[in-house]
Amino acid sequence: MPNSPAAKAGLSPKDIIQSFDGKTINGPRKLQSIVERLEVGKTYPVKIRRDGKQQTVKVTVAEMPATSDRIRQRFRERKRQPKNQKPE
Repeated sequence: MPNSPAAKAGLSPKDIIQSFDGKTINGPRKLQSIVERLEVGKTYPVKIRRDGKQQTVKVTVAEMPATSDRIRQRFRERKRQPKNQKPE
């Protein structure tokens, strides 16, 4: 995403994130779980694999936009609804 902390750090969609702040990443949920607990505004080392080579970049954690929060909340609400009930 343009202007995201990842984009500002120079990460590309094809990069494979291997660790964030020294913690091993084994999937998107693990990455989200780690990042959600970090201090906003602080910079952390992120090990990535790009084009078969390992490198470290620095990522500054930013506040999640409110739009993303609303989308996530809607998704959670839909998952809780019975399958035959339409979302409002």
